[in-house]
Amino acid sequence: MEKVVVIRDFTTPMEAEVYRALLEAEGVHAELQNDLAMQVLAAYGGQMPVRLLVAEVDADRAREILAARFDTEEFDKEAGVAKE
Repeated sequence: MEKVVVIRDFTTPMEAEVYRALLEAEGVHAELQNDLAMQVLAAYGGQMPVRLLVAEVDADRAREILAARFDTEEFDKEAGVAKE
């Protein structure tokens, strides 16, 4: 079993899922921890971080991907986010 490391913590499962999908699209397998527990706890006013995990061997590459700057306007356009 490969050792996994936490790349980033998030306050919402939705935000964490976006970053997980970004890593997966770049060929880096990633998993979320606490995503379902967070949804249940949120209903009762509790909170815990949703953790983005990758294999230790992929950690540097994952950090590079997440640190890359991107055009937020283009991202919103492709995601179908309406401008107010």
